[in-house]
Amino acid sequence: MKTLAVVVSHYPALSHTFIRREVVALRGLDVLVHTCSIHRAEPGALIADADREEAKRTIAVRPVGLESVLGALAVRPSWVDRTLLELARAFWAVIAGGAKTRLHPLFYFAEAKILVADLAFMKVGHIHAHFANSGGEVALIASRLLGAGFSLTLHGQSDLEQTHPRRLTALVNEAAFVVCVTDAMREAVAARVPGSRSKLHVVRCGLDAAGLALVPRSSAPGANAKLRLLHVGRLSPEKNQALLLDAFADAVSGGLDAELRIVGDGPERAALAAKITALRLGAHATLLGPLAGAALSEEYAAADVFVMSSRMEGLPVVLMEAFAQGVPCIAPAVGGIPELVTDANGWLFSVGDRAALTRSLVTAARERASLAARGAAGRAAVLAAHDVRTNAATLRALIAPRLAE
Repeated sequence: MKTLAVVVSHYPALSHTFIRREVVALRGLDVLVHTCSIHRAEPGALIADADREEAKRTIAVRPVGLESVLGALAVRPSWVDRTLLELARAFWAVIAGGAKTRLHPLFYFAEAKILVADLAFMKVGHIHAHFANSGGEVALIASRLLGAGFSLTLHGQSDLEQTHPRRLTALVNEAAFVVCVTDAMREAVAARVPGSRSKLHVVRCGLDAAGLALVPRSSAPGANAKLRLLHVGRLSPEKNQALLLDAFADAVSGGLDAELRIVGDGPERAALAAKITALRLGAHATLLGPLAGAALSEEYAAADVFVMSSRMEGLPVVLMEAFAQGVPCIAPAVGGIPELVTDANGWLFSVGDRAALTRSLVTAARERASLAARGAAGRAAVLAAHDVRTNAATLRALIAPRLAE
């Protein structure tokens, strides 16, 4: 039996826990999986024990010395190098942009050859990549050099908006199949890559449903109790926590008695801290930094409502995690979010609509009596559609014929 290589630009990572869960589930289904990361994970960024263990068994391409890069690019008269040159010509033609962008394929080729050197003796029959970024492109080149199959999971708007259309088309056309994590993503890819619909399959991200016991919760909020709001996510522009703070400030100034706890880290942390001060929310909003494991579970257990404000998303795993703990959600109607968040389990608002988000916060407080029922409905929805073992079995069925060849 041949083996599977899974390639991600950054793995393991706190924001890619869903990929680790999928890998573990595939291994539990007797698939021999080699995990590969273009960038080596920084030890200090791995706060979960499971991520630290996964890092030990993951092949990392970078950091790599100049000598290794030049050696990987060196031309020798072999079929591998002829393939490399053909790939170089093909990718050179489709990469758009200036001279700097046109040099990217050379780095991808070098990284692919370095990766192949590690994978060459592992009987890899298929390479599966996550995201249409450098990881996807390196994985495609490596698959051609190894003579292995190639497939790809596309997660959300970043795969569409931050990838040049010709690059996205090349990746999709070269793939044996493409996984989309939501119905919305499948429709978006089909619209952007003509003729691709037949190879697009929906396999949703999942949680470990068997281990999803409810964490003992604090008592439900009384009619006059402070509403406990929770946000979990990378502190970055696309997550738009600035909008969340603005809307929260509007709600508080209008009389909402609530606290907002924000879990996560990222490039916007300093700006968000300054904004909390400027909006005089110091007594109401707290930046907790990154959390995982029991510490994060405790935050979900203490929350009355989970809230997010992203500009773009696929279907955030944090929403699934909140629902799994019986917490109703407020979220923007973007990407695949409306496939999970409904009137039965939460509140949707238009992307970027500050007033609508403010109204949702106020409504959640006013409808306190419905929170438990909405949270229970959210948990049921997650258990029905986002069991990682069930969904990994679907992915295994797509990959298995390629490992048996």
